[in-house]
Amino acid sequence: MPLVLSDPRSADDERDMIDRAVRALAEGKLVAFPTETVYGIAADASQEAAVARLLQIKGRRPGQPLTLAVKSVAAAFDYCPDVSPVGRRLGRRCWPGPLTLVLNGSHLEGQLGRFAPRVRQAVAPADFVGLRVPDHRFLLETLQRLPAPVTLTSANRSGQPDAVSAEEVVEALGTTSTWCSATAAAGTLSRLPSSGFRAVKWRFSVRACSANRPSGVLPA
Repeated sequence: MPLVLSDPRSADDERDMIDRAVRALAEGKLVAFPTETVYGIAADASQEAAVARLLQIKGRRPGQPLTLAVKSVAAAFDYCPDVSPVGRRLGRRCWPGPLTLVLNGSHLEGQLGRFAPRVRQAVAPADFVGLRVPDHRFLLETLQRLPAPVTLTSANRSGQPDAVSAEEVVEALGTTSTWCSATAAAGTLSRLPSSGFRAVKWRFSVRACSANRPSGVLPA
């Protein structure tokens, strides 16, 4: 599918773009989305070939996991049932929002085990998975219409600047038939970084944060 540029300021057009994004993901294509921070590119996590294409177009090195974007707080904890009180409190207070929680995904009852082996390796190479419930209405509404979460990463080549506009997405990734953007006229985004926390039992560590936020290992 070639690159599609549409104007989300029209309510009718936005519904059409969500339909097209859902169809594209179901067909195994990669879709570029605006998020609360920068543009991301997503693949249906239930499709092993699509996730492999995402890793290829991103140029991701082995051991650098993709984030798993899910539709709700409850759905996130279905993938990692063994969440500490700290992790649950952070999720309930900060989701939906630009927070990635890195949680232990090795629990036998967790839904992470339902994914194909290459998908599990892409999102949880060391049994820890980064989960996010995004707060951009377009991406969140798309997730709510999909039977599975999506693997998500910034819409740029590894090591290159983040894309904050549709034009930058096209410049970074090109207009190939392996991906499409149904959200391209969403405007210029903030380029603010999201925050990442690794929550293990009663402690959590700040893995990534914006300016003026503390870092280090903090008690619950």
